[in-house]
Amino acid sequence: MGFSTDLQDSFSHEALVGLQDAELRLLENMRKCVLLRAKCDRDYASALTMVSAQAQKLDQSKELEGSFIARAWYAISEEMETMSRIIRRNADSLISCTVEAINSLMSEKRALKKTYIEEHDALHRELNRLVGRKVFFIQQVVLTTKKVGNR
Repeated sequence: MGFSTDLQDSFSHEALVGLQDAELRLLENMRKCVLLRAKCDRDYASALTMVSAQAQKLDQSKELEGSFIARAWYAISEEMETMSRIIRRNADSLISCTVEAINSLMSEKRALKKTYIEEHDALHRELNRLVGRKVFFIQQVVLTTKKVGNR
């Protein structure tokens, strides 16, 4: 299995590193957006809890006993509280699962980028070393050939 000859020059290396950087920036933006979404959801859940608490302050007078409107309003206020808990749980899940997964992916991509750059640099140094040896060997052959030709 070989590496495509189209991706073996320095421009390709720079493009691959640039792509990795862009993906890391995208992941960071995704993380910030998910955190902001979780904060907004938590704020909304808190506000909904306050509305529900206000709605549940029913007039407990005997006049409302058996009132369908009072029962409907109580059911609505309980559903608001239930929705508030669901939204808060979802916000917590966004942070505990989604943000943690993004953080893990970012760490993995950073490590892979570091490994890629280190391997690329090592291969580049080895190539330069081998090319240098070949040039030195060719120079020695040329000098030897000239010496033999001058005799």
